[in-house]
Amino acid sequence: MLVQKEPILGAAPCYSSVVRFMKVQGLIKRQRRGPLNSPGAQASEHRIETREIRSYESQYVLQKLIQQYATTGLPPAYLPKY
Repeated sequence: MLVQKEPILGAAPCYSSVVRFMKVQGLIKRQRRGPLNSPGAQASEHRIETREIRSYESQYVLQKLIQQYATTGLPPAYLPKY
């Protein structure tokens, strides 16, 4: 350990202090990931790359629903009621 080689550093902190510090910093324990070149990892990467993820599309969908209601006169079941 570095603390044994360098006595200037002082005593090593206990395990619970290190774990508490790591939690405060957001450094929580996680399971190790598998190999990056595994078939599952490649399929997941392909799925993420081929799909568009846009948070602003929800407004567009709502506009389409309102337009559908305006043209047909029949409200869809999932159209919000104002």
